[in-house]
Amino acid sequence: MKVVFLYFLFAFVEMSELSAQLSGIYTVGSKHHISDFKSLQEVFDTLEKSGVSGPVTIKMLPETYQGLFSLGYVPGANDLDRIIIESYSGDSSSVILTSNGTSNGGTVSLWGAAFVTIRNITVQNLNSISYLKDWAIDIRDPYSVSVEH
Repeated sequence: MKVVFLYFLFAFVEMSELSAQLSGIYTVGSKHHISDFKSLQEVFDTLEKSGVSGPVTIKMLPETYQGLFSLGYVPGANDLDRIIIESYSGDSSSVILTSNGTSNGGTVSLWGAAFVTIRNITVQNLNSISYLKDWAIDIRDPYSVSVEH
């Protein structure tokens, strides 16, 4: 009896760790009380963990976002259920993703991510050490990834 109870308790705990797949429009902004997520990396982590069940549009609120942002494989993403990351206003100068570089990757790293579009966002890497070969956007193993301005 104790074994069965422990099994059900374990199954309940495991199920409570699951979160719903994303689908729809979400906002990102650390300085805005209306945002669904405070950082782009928070959205990326949620996408990797939960996946998508429909098209996802991530609207970045006007702000300069400092850091390194990495997205890998997203379960459920396909040609119909794309992930679009774009400026809320459509003005690329209002959303800036910036970093001072890293020795491996870019300000935005899409490693294994597929069906992703980055639109109307300024992405920059301010690293001044040329031999580190840092990029603003580092795409590895791409499949249907696009960057539009």
